Amino acid sequence: MLNPIISSIVYAVEALIYSAFFSRISEPRFCKWKCVLIGICFFEIGSIFNLFSKNTAIVNTIVIIPVIALFFSLCFHISPKIAILYSLLLDGLNFAIELIIIYAFSCLLAIPVKEYRDNLAILLLEALSCKSAFFLVCVVLSNCSAKTPVRRIPTPFFIYPTCVTACLLTSAYIAFTEVQSQDGQAVLAATSGFLLLSLIFLFYTFQHEIEKDAILIKAQEENAHLKAEKEYYDILEKQNQNLMLYAHDTRKHLNAIRELSQDLRIDDYVAKLYGELTAYSKTCHSGNKLLDVMVNRYVLDCELKGISFEYNVQECPLLHLEDLDLVSILGNLMDNAITSAGKSSRKMISLMTSMKNTYNVIVLKNSCDHVPHSKGEQLFSTKENSRLHGYGLRNVKSTIKKYNGDLFWEYDQSQCIFSMTVILQIGKDSLQG
Repeated sequence: MLNPIISSIVYAVEALIYSAFFSRISEPRFCKWKCVLIGICFFEIGSIFNLFSKNTAIVNTIVIIPVIALFFSLCFHISPKIAILYSLLLDGLNFAIELIIIYAFSCLLAIPVKEYRDNLAILLLEALSCKSAFFLVCVVLSNCSAKTPVRRIPTPFFIYPTCVTACLLTSAYIAFTEVQSQDGQAVLAATSGFLLLSLIFLFYTFQHEIEKDAILIKAQEENAHLKAEKEYYDILEKQNQNLMLYAHDTRKHLNAIRELSQDLRIDDYVAKLYGELTAYSKTCHSGNKLLDVMVNRYVLDCELKGISFEYNVQECPLLHLEDLDLVSILGNLMDNAITSAGKSSRKMISLMTSMKNTYNVIVLKNSCDHVPHSKGEQLFSTKENSRLHGYGLRNVKSTIKKYNGDLFWEYDQSQCIFSMTVILQIGKDSLQG
């Protein structure tokens, strides 16, 4: 019967390996270490079954596949079907690697296959060697399966896990062939164990760092985007002022032409032109030039996309917001609303602002045919690799904090309407340094 300590260690290491694999190819439902702890609990259940089955390969394989699939489905955003397919693939690879290494040692040393079970230290070295090789295969496979370049590990980096695997295999070979004391074998096994754990920890850390770098780059891009948007609105405002002056003077000229003309056809034609100019002049006039330009832009954007857009921002023109903050909050929320409404059947957006005591309130509603992807109050991006998306809403939340504000959302399933409410405190102590 397999030693319980070795069985527990081996299954815990497998949990770390499987967690590392799936955290690189899919999105975890919980924090990384919580997923690891859940995985260890699941795999220790598999270890118990393994002990009761006396380490029977067939029974172990049958039991561990549903354990892996359940762990994947519970802790990662992945369908049960894909989880089962990956479970079959990885468990098959794990089993094959164990057979290859065990039988290779058996042939190389001319000893029975089960000889390694008689010595606890050698048994642990053999198991760690198998898991190191399995981890290397999993990392290579996850590199091929990663959907985005940011999750791929550079090829030269594989030199280290390859060397670690070779060292563990060498240690196991030395333990088999060289005459050593039990204490010496134990030290060699413990050192090999720490070496394998350091390898797994290194990959966890490396993956975390490259994702942090990607997040920083994305945040810098978003900041540059906000500044570019502000410059764009400044240009639109200048153009809009010139066009308004032109429209104002043109209406006067058209009135003069209509008064001088005796031809009814000319009167009708001039009246139509006058009406079009009047309609153009009826743009947003809230008293906040940047807000007006932004609303006018989204009016045109919605018209092009066939979206009904209603707005009322005269009561509260958001004058206390800094320009970049206004672009960040309203721009990101409106972009999300237009994207969602454009995919819906109703195609509707409503923007309202109001004053409540010392607070500015923004209420943005849009049609949305599907329930938002969320966990509690937290919204998630529906795009692939959501950790590198959803920065618009994160920027909104970050900006709102400057004004001691808050953000709430709700979804009316009967009306298929998504509502986003932003509350901003406006006062002498509202802005935080």
